[in-house]
Amino acid sequence: MAGALTAGVDQPPAEALPQVVDALVRAVESTAKTLPEMRRSGVVDAGALGMFLFFEAFLAVLAGSPQALRWPPALFGRHLRRNKAGGDNARAGGLHQRLGPWIA
Repeated sequence: MAGALTAGVDQPPAEALPQVVDALVRAVESTAKTLPEMRRSGVVDAGALGMFLFFEAFLAVLAGSPQALRWPPALFGRHLRRNKAGGDNARAGGLHQRLGPWIA
């Protein structure tokens, strides 16, 4: 992800935003191939996805373009999975239930 943050550094923030966010999307998507378990499951790394959500929102507000935010399932939907058994999500207050409309 570090390389993604240098994309568009010589441009005004509003102009660089799409370039930087696209680089971040590619970085998150690449995590689906990082570990054998993730490759088998076809999911992205949750930490990378969380950092993407933070940076996309932060950079959009910084650039004065909050309307530039994109719906995460539209970007990563094929790599998002709900923990059907509940697991840690159930013990963490049912986060998977609150995000149900997001996650297929």
